[in-house]
Amino acid sequence: FRSISLPGTGTYKKMYTEYGGQNAFTLLRDIGCATVVVAYDADKAFNVQVRRYEQKLVSLLRNEGFSVFTAEWNIGFGKGLDKIQKAISMPNVPVRLEYSQVPF
Repeated sequence: FRSISLPGTGTYKKMYTEYGGQNAFTLLRDIGCATVVVAYDADKAFNVQVRRYEQKLVSLLRNEGFSVFTAEWNIGFGKGLDKIQKAISMPNVPVRLEYSQVPF
């Protein structure tokens, strides 16, 4: 899997920033990506601002023609994917990420 990481929830418009003559949308298309999984931190369940920015990123991706899913997990395993990765690498820790088609 390939990933693009953004520095903070409100920076979703950086997807349009060009690096080496292409932005993130162009890069994704060039590598044949048609589906994107957005994985904002698990606190989006109760942090309205995080959820709002996730919705804005999902809208941008859809407007660019991508199929979009969101990743969800139990916040008890960690707020962000960096903590989830540590939990997954520990033996006997059952972590399950759930992906769902975005309803909004």
